[in-house]
Formats: sequence, C-alpha cells, structure tokens
Amino acid sequence: MVEEFNRKVKSLELTSAQVLVLGCLDQAEENELCQKDLEEILNLSNPTITGIVKRLEAKGFIERRSWEKDARYKRICLTEKARDIKTEALSCVSEVWGRFLSCLTPEEVDTLISLLYKIQNNQQNH
Repeated sequence: MVEEFNRKVKSLELTSAQVLVLGCLDQAEENELCQKDLEEILNLSNPTITGIVKRLEAKGFIERRSWEKDARYKRICLTEKARDIKTEALSCVSEVWGRFLSCLTPEEVDTLISLLYKIQNNQQNH
C-alpha cells in the first residue's frame, strides 16, 4: 500500500511520509506545529521527522518561523504551495485507501477504524 501511495503522490513531488506530515499540519490549529509535536503525533523519531521537515522545506511546502510561545522552538507552517496541492493529495489518499478497503464491508471498515484508534490511543498512553 505504501509503495502504491508513493507512486500516486510522486507527481506532486512528495512521498507518503511527507503527505502525512502535511496532513498533520493541515489539521493543526492555525496550520502550525513545532517539530516535537509532529514527533509525538506521528510517533516517529527526531531524525526521521528532521529529514522529512528538511525535504519539505527545501521543496517549498513548509516554512519554519519563530514561535512567540517558546523561543526554543520553530513553528512549522504550510505554504501556499502546500495548500495548492491539498485537493490533489487528498484525492490520492482517497483512491489508495478506497482500493485497499474495497474488499471490506462498511461494518468491517468501521471496525478497522475503531481498532486503529484503539491502537493509537494505546501508543499515546505509553
């Protein structure tokens, strides 16, 4: 599934991990988080998030800005370029997930989502 998704978003100059980070930023209040927030939300290591953020910044999808709340951190903010590709990226996600889940009934999809939330909550509590 990851390989298929990477093929889909390649035309956007993105990887699946980069789309995931952009999605987190899009869902965040005021479209900004610090790197530590992304590490916690996605349960990924500092080096992994650092690499993703550096590549997204180099491609012009995000900017790092000073954060008034805490000078030790930089806010990671979406750029217009990222906002411009949002619909296309969501379409790629929907298409891949649609094919991935096509063998399941609606009830099975609901169960799967419920189980994934349970796993996620368990990870956040440990």
